[in-house]
Amino acid sequence: MPIPDDTREFIPGNVKFRDEGESTTYWIRDKTVHWRPYPIRGADVATFRFYLGDFAKDRKNCYCRNKRLTGGTPATFRALNFNFATDGHFVWALGGKVQDADAETFVVCDDGVEYQGSGSRIPNGYGKDKDRVFYSDFQG
Repeated sequence: MPIPDDTREFIPGNVKFRDEGESTTYWIRDKTVHWRPYPIRGADVATFRFYLGDFAKDRKNCYCRNKRLTGGTPATFRALNFNFATDGHFVWALGGKVQDADAETFVVCDDGVEYQGSGSRIPNGYGKDKDRVFYSDFQG
C-alpha cells in the first residue's frame, strides 16, 4: 500500500483509506459529522475537511478527533504530518496545544508515524522550533 499524504485535506465520504481494515475515522450521518461514533456538535458539514491523522476543520472551527481546538484559525489550519498541526499561531498534537511551541518556526522532523508490526500507523514523532525539540506520541 502506498504511504498516504497526511497533509492532504479530505472531504468525509470521498476517501477510502484503510489501515488494518478500518476506513477513515470521519464520516457523515444524518447531516452530522462524526469522528468514529461520536458526533461533532456544530460542525459545518458543507465546509468540513479532515486530515488522516485525526485533525480537521470547517469554516468556523478546528478539531482534533471530535473536540474543538480552542483558538484555532480554520483559514490557516493545516496538518504538518500525521501527529502535528498548526494554524500559524499555535501548534497542536493529539494531546492538545503544544505548550511553548513557536508556531512561526515550528517544523516537523519526521512523518509523525510509528509503524507497528501489523502495519498499523500510530501517532509518534518529533518537531522543533527555534528554541526546543518536542516529542509527541499516541498518548499526547
